[in-house]
Amino acid sequence: MRGAVRSLSTGDLRQSDELGVSPFDPLLHALEVVLRNRIDYAVSAKYPIDPDLQHSYRDFPSWLDAVDGPLIQPHVSRVEQAKEKVHRDLRRRYGPSRARAKRLRTPGRLIAALPFSFWVYLFDEAYSGNRAAPGRFWPDLLPSVFPYARNPRISQIRKRLRRLLVVRNRAMHYERLYPYDDGKGVPWEPEEIRSDILELLQWMHPRAARVVGTFDRIRYVMDPANRRFIHWIPWRY
Repeated sequence: MRGAVRSLSTGDLRQSDELGVSPFDPLLHALEVVLRNRIDYAVSAKYPIDPDLQHSYRDFPSWLDAVDGPLIQPHVSRVEQAKEKVHRDLRRRYGPSRARAKRLRTPGRLIAALPFSFWVYLFDEAYSGNRAAPGRFWPDLLPSVFPYARNPRISQIRKRLRRLLVVRNRAMHYERLYPYDDGKGVPWEPEEIRSDILELLQWMHPRAARVVGTFDRIRYVMDPANRRFIHWIPWRY
C-alpha cells in the first residue's frame, strides 16, 4: 500500500500503486524546473560568466561554478557533489576520454544535477538584504525571478518554499501527505498546497501554471465523493 500512502489515492488506487504516481508530482516537478530556470536566468544576468575566460570558473561556465562566485560554502559543496555526478554520467555515456571534453560541461547539465533543496535554500538570509543594503541575490533579483508577482516579499517566498520542500521530500519518499500535521499545529490541506504551488508558478511562468493546473488530480482526489476512502487506507507513516 505504499503507493496509496504517497498518492492519497481513491478511485485510482490501483493505478497509483502500480505506477508510484502522486497527484502532487506534476505540480512539484513543474515548480522545481521553473524555479531553477528562473533563478539561473536572473543570477546569470547579475553574475555573467564568459566561457572564453577559463580563469573565471572551475569546470563549468556558470555562476554556480565561478571562482569568485556569489555562493556561500554549503552551496559550493553541493555544487561540487553535483559536478561529480555530472562527470560520472558523462563517463558512463561517452567513455573516459570523450567525457573530458569541455564542450560537454554545460551549465544546463550542472543545473539539472542540483536538487530542489539547493534552489530553495538560495532564499536563505545569507543571500538576502534590504533595499538600502541589498544582499547577494535578494531583494534585487525578485522581480526577475517572479516577474508576474506584485511586490513579492522574500520572507513570504522563503516560508512557502521551505514548506513545499518538505512536501516534495515526503512525496518522493512515499511518506504520508494527508492527513498530516507539521508539528506546529498547522494541518496540511492538499488544496492549500496545490494553491501555493500554482501561485508560485503563476508569478514565474503563467503558461506553465495554466498547463499544470489543467492536468493535476488534487481536486479529483479530494472531492467529497472520493475523499471518504482516504481515511481507511492503512497508513504506515
